[in-house]
Amino acid sequence: MEMMTPALKIWRNAVVTSQSASQLAMCLFMLYDCVAWEKSIMKVVSVLKTTCVENTGFRGMGVIFDVHHV
Repeated sequence: MEMMTPALKIWRNAVVTSQSASQLAMCLFMLYDCVAWEKSIMKVVSVLKTTCVENTGFRGMGVIFDVHHV
């Protein structure tokens, strides 16, 4: 079963109800920006995990830094 956030529901509705190429393009730009944001968050999490392991040797912090469990 797919979990859908309220924001994703709004975005999908905007795609389905778009009436012009410019409206659809706006939806695509929003999607691109959101994907870029998610990638930047994942990069920061990866750096934090690596830094934690390098500085402390402790490998049990994975769950703490896992943004999908938040």
